[in-house]
Amino acid sequence: MSNETFGLVKSLERTSGVKSLRDLVRMKSSTNAVLLLDVSYSMNAPMLNGKTRITGLREAVTGILKNRPGTQMAAFGLTPQIDPPKGEVEFVTVVPDAQGGTPLAEAIMFAGTNGFGRCVVISDGAPNDRSAAIDAAQTFGGQIDVLFVGDAGDPGSDFLDELARLTGGTRFEGDLSDPKELGTAVIGLLNGEVLEQDDNGDDEDEDEDEDDDI
Repeated sequence: MSNETFGLVKSLERTSGVKSLRDLVRMKSSTNAVLLLDVSYSMNAPMLNGKTRITGLREAVTGILKNRPGTQMAAFGLTPQIDPPKGEVEFVTVVPDAQGGTPLAEAIMFAGTNGFGRCVVISDGAPNDRSAAIDAAQTFGGQIDVLFVGDAGDPGSDFLDELARLTGGTRFEGDLSDPKELGTAVIGLLNGEVLEQDDNGDDEDEDEDEDDDI
């Protein structure tokens, strides 16, 4: 750790309880992350439990806000309107009705314009414009984690996997029929806890190597 980083960590330790560089990374991930919610028309699709995807998303978001108050959220796929003015992407406090397309590129640009450094995307399919979404992600420059909540085999799944890989993010399969589990995964991503899971996995591998040596 450099002297400059060490000094920053020590300063933050006195003011906010940060005790390590890992804690600093987690704090930055937590305070500078936004949850991007796909509310495209396809989210009206029914699930096996009889509920629609958008209903499952509402239930998941309710749990997220209960356990992580203050989570910043933006919906993408809104129908633009003039009065009151509203675009395809807007900050929300509740999940709107499923209604439009999938302007993922615009959602990523929205996150960057509003100063976020990390995105967690919940989506059920491919964006309106794949190349535009990739360009937006490259301009954004931050990590994008993805939870795919669409049908198995949907081409959007492969695209979202590529998007996460290109930005150093993680891609998960999400199940909107189990909103509690999905909400737990989202909170972990927003808090940067996936970094800790990766570190623990590496430690376990090292322990296994040591056992082999013995």
